[in-house]
Amino acid sequence: QINELWRTIPQSANENRLIQAERFPQEPQENILYFMEKHAPLLKPWQREIVRIVRKISQYFYPQGQTKVMNEGWACFWHYTLLHALYDEGLVTDEFMMEVLQNHTNVIYQPEYNSPYFSGINPYTLGYNMMQDIKRICENPTEEDKMWFKDLANTNWQTQLDHAMRYYKDERFISQYLSPHLVRQLKLFLMH
Repeated sequence: QINELWRTIPQSANENRLIQAERFPQEPQENILYFMEKHAPLLKPWQREIVRIVRKISQYFYPQGQTKVMNEGWACFWHYTLLHALYDEGLVTDEFMMEVLQNHTNVIYQPEYNSPYFSGINPYTLGYNMMQDIKRICENPTEEDKMWFKDLANTNWQTQLDHAMRYYKDERFISQYLSPHLVRQLKLFLMH
């Protein structure tokens, strides 16, 4: 039988010290897999080794999750840009270019929010369009672009993209370079 009134009675100083002494670990652990690997009492050695392997692989790939939009956008941007340059010079055929465009379109396709295929923002779409938008702002800025991106407008787009890729992760990249123009184009807003 539980009586909720017992919870309201203040604990004595000795009880508080006992609770603090029993707390293990003393501080919250950032890496739960490392903690499990080192302290789980029921793990057999082979299970401990599997936890260690999973932890090491997770640590290796952790930074990629922080730059997914940028990495995928960078790849799509340069794939599109370089293949168009080859096409413009007549080094690839029309048939090849049609296949490239079909594949590119499939990769950066972003379903509408109310589509049954919508599962969130496509990182390829957002990254690619942000890279294209940076290039557009550098080459042909609008008055709105000049107001929002004074340091970007009318500069070398390759230098700007290189700077962004070297010094930003997704979160800061998006907050720094997502333009009102692109917000409208990709419909990244909510109407009430």
